[in-house]
Amino acid sequence: MISGILLRRYFSLTHAQMAAFNARAASVLNLDGSELSSIAMSAHVSGSVISAGAFIEATANEIAESDSRPRRNVAGMPSSLLRLNEIIEDAGAVPIEHSDSRWLAARTLIDLRNRLIHYQHDWLDSGTENMVGPGNLYSSELLERLKASFEFLPTSEHRTPRFLSPDCAAWATTSAIEFLDEFYRRLGKTPNHDHLRNSITVERPLAAAIEKQV
Repeated sequence: MISGILLRRYFSLTHAQMAAFNARAASVLNLDGSELSSIAMSAHVSGSVISAGAFIEATANEIAESDSRPRRNVAGMPSSLLRLNEIIEDAGAVPIEHSDSRWLAARTLIDLRNRLIHYQHDWLDSGTENMVGPGNLYSSELLERLKASFEFLPTSEHRTPRFLSPDCAAWATTSAIEFLDEFYRRLGKTPNHDHLRNSITVERPLAAAIEKQV
């Protein structure tokens, strides 16, 4: 007989903490027009988006660790969200509808995270229609989803992509938490991250500014 001790760490919780840390750092950062402040904003906001997306994906992997079934594939839908819905279905509960605002926010979050990580050469092209690449953000439907989700940086900011705003970081963190809260609610379980609630909750500015830019 083999005996031993296993200490398992759920790194999904660390991802949640990193997302919130970066969101708070972005919220107090002063964009003074310098290259350094621009780099800092881009680093904190993209870090928050990437960590928030990883929070969802790591949670799916941790909970479904013994599930060896092939992952469901639906065009345009992140596999981690589909996997979490399968877990809900396996528990005999109603899965999260793809039209649910929390699903839509989580999907947009992961889409943005993927575009940041798997950056394509023409993604941030801007200019006349016949000159920009076909994969550019500014003529894609993702841009409209981003504008509807959070406040962009002001048009006077030229060094940092305008979608990498403090509100983007706060939105990313909040969207991941709200989606996973709903996931656990449908399972009838306390969220694994519940004991970290005070440290991972971030504040967002008023939504009025978001409505003006859509």
